[in-house]
Amino acid sequence: DEESQTRAIEAGFAECISKPFDLIKAEAALYEVMQLDSSERYFKVEEDYLYFELPEEFTNFIVNDIQENIESRIHNTINEGILKIVIDTTPLLEMDEAAVEVVGHLAEALEKLPMMRVAIIAEGEDGDMWNNLDGAEEWGICQNIAEAKEYFEQEHEYETEEETPAAEEEEAPAEE
Repeated sequence: DEESQTRAIEAGFAECISKPFDLIKAEAALYEVMQLDSSERYFKVEEDYLYFELPEEFTNFIVNDIQENIESRIHNTINEGILKIVIDTTPLLEMDEAAVEVVGHLAEALEKLPMMRVAIIAEGEDGDMWNNLDGAEEWGICQNIAEAKEYFEQEHEYETEEETPAAEEEEAPAEE
């Protein structure tokens, strides 16, 4: 019962796990007790981007677990020189408020980092909905990972084209 768990924590236990076991909560408790980064369950560095796969279902516990790790995961990714993030929403069984809350929290964190480029993988009408979140207006909406990679390449080419005229203008006075 809850009272027994409270007494155990007060007595020095690191965590209490009760029956019936909630596998996600039990796994997170183990990560915490061993002082490991639990965000690895959702975030993975793939090639040259951070891949964030939303879980099938959200509980309050999962929402908190992800939100507690989002900013440190993003900063660690930037420190590794990775400036692209793919958010995969396809595992979601149901588009619910918790999923929107987590992605919205991520959008707010990324909004402070304009150098980050984001592609979101979403199926059907869900794709357009994600662009309505504050901070997510410029995200690329893709159907799969191949489209996300293509989006990053196109965006990179566009940025290179924008930089070229400026470079030519700087060189022009030197030639005269």
